[in-house]
Amino acid sequence: MEREFKESPGDFFRPGPDEYIALLADIIERLRPDIAIGRIVSSVPPRFTDAPWGLTSPDELKKKLTALLAERDSFQGRLCASRTGVL
Repeated sequence: MEREFKESPGDFFRPGPDEYIALLADIIERLRPDIAIGRIVSSVPPRFTDAPWGLTSPDELKKKLTALLAERDSFQGRLCASRTGVL
């Protein structure tokens, strides 16, 4: 999906926690297994977040990501082009 720069922050794609977790899982499945992931989530001061993000802790997001990958029976690199031979 192509996005173009906008002046207003409201014009940017802003996924909710569940959309973010699904997107992360999609990316992790395609990421080469030899690449170390340094950070998936971070803390943000509450004044910079809005619901439902303001109610979601980094630990909760990590648990949801782990659960989603387990539900998909997936792991980092499962769909990696170099692993599957598909580009």
